[in-house]
Amino acid sequence: MLASTNGLSIGNTFFKHKQIHKMTWVSPDGNTRNELDYICTSTRWRSSLVDVRSHRGADVGSDHYLVVGKIRLKLKKLRNIWSSNAITMAINLRLYMSVVIPTATYACETWMWTASITNMLDVFHRRCLRTILRISWRDHITNEEVMRRTGVALLSDMVSDRR
Repeated sequence: MLASTNGLSIGNTFFKHKQIHKMTWVSPDGNTRNELDYICTSTRWRSSLVDVRSHRGADVGSDHYLVVGKIRLKLKKLRNIWSSNAITMAINLRLYMSVVIPTATYACETWMWTASITNMLDVFHRRCLRTILRISWRDHITNEEVMRRTGVALLSDMVSDRR
């Protein structure tokens, strides 16, 4: 009731996972397992929630497991801004660094740091930078050249510095 009156939608681990990834709490004796923890999102973004699961290995200083949700958002409106001739590349880069990067790395201190997450972050980062620079895959520009032209560090390096 509280969630619906405030325009929130509750997400839990009802997504298809092994049972061990659905439980968010285990009793001290190990016999009782429950799904006690949930994620609240705005009702507007309910369809963007694509996965929720618990991570048993995260050290969160509690007897509960960390619950992580994956949200898929489209940056369609930003692509229109990035491709506009009225806005300079420098302003587009500043917009990207001040809006997109903080959104993409929100709460990165709590992430489980794996090679696949590092790779996904860097691929996302380079794809955005290529869009801002208006570089097509047909142009055969290396990733190092993209990073040199923008003067921006890899996203995984930025996250590593914050951790």
